Amino acid sequence: MKVVRIPVADMLEHDGELLVLTESTLLRLPELGARLLAACEVPRTVAELADLLEQRFGRPESGSTLEATQTAVYALREAGLIREVDDEPVEAFPPHQRTPLDEAQEPHDD
Repeated sequence: MKVVRIPVADMLEHDGELLVLTESTLLRLPELGARLLAACEVPRTVAELADLLEQRFGRPESGSTLEATQTAVYALREAGLIREVDDEPVEAFPPHQRTPLDEAQEPHDD
């Protein structure tokens, strides 16, 4: 199982912390949560996320990095900022949003 960040209305990073605006909520994430959310830009397993966080922050004082990451992932999922994905392809752009590639491939009247 992997997790990936869901689209949000806006994000603002300041001094390592992150303000995240969803359609209905404004959330403030500390640096660890901000790094975790950024790492979820692409689908990743909890073990992959744990490795990335351990490289950045070191090992937790108690418990394992994997357990701490599982707790943080659960909190972000409950906040509605990430979702679980299997090995399904994840769309980088919402279906209603055109990508730059779409525009480049359209015929032009010259």
